[in-house]
Amino acid sequence: MAYGASKHGLIGLTRAAALELGPHGITVNAICPNHVTTGPRAWHNAFMAGARGQSVDDYLAAMRARIALRRTGTPDDTAAKAAFLCSAEAGYVTAEAINLSGGEEYHGWPISAGRGGAACHVVCHQQRGRVRDVGGARRQGAGTGG
Repeated sequence: MAYGASKHGLIGLTRAAALELGPHGITVNAICPNHVTTGPRAWHNAFMAGARGQSVDDYLAAMRARIALRRTGTPDDTAAKAAFLCSAEAGYVTAEAINLSGGEEYHGWPISAGRGGAACHVVCHQQRGRVRDVGGARRQGAGTGG
């Protein structure tokens, strides 16, 4: 319950910050990546596979089968979305929680019944170039500065 509450709290913070900072030309959005199977997520895959009596490979194959693009996400997928949100092309995008799930989730609801959501990363961007990534991994060009 705490995990879900924290995700919803982060989305609420994103929307509140967007309303407060919008008049200053600052956009605020949350990126919600799902099934990025590297780093901290790798232990979760092993845990879930064991709990289901599967090998990690079988668990990941079943996961990919539920995703429209038939692959798990990568850190580069998340970084690319952050870079887009920090670009001039995204200047009118604010207060959004953007699922990055390869098509497994849309509008906050999983396509596969019973699946949970993803952790969110909040990206704030000011057109003059100051960027801050709150609650997520830092990457060159997104989440640097202060």
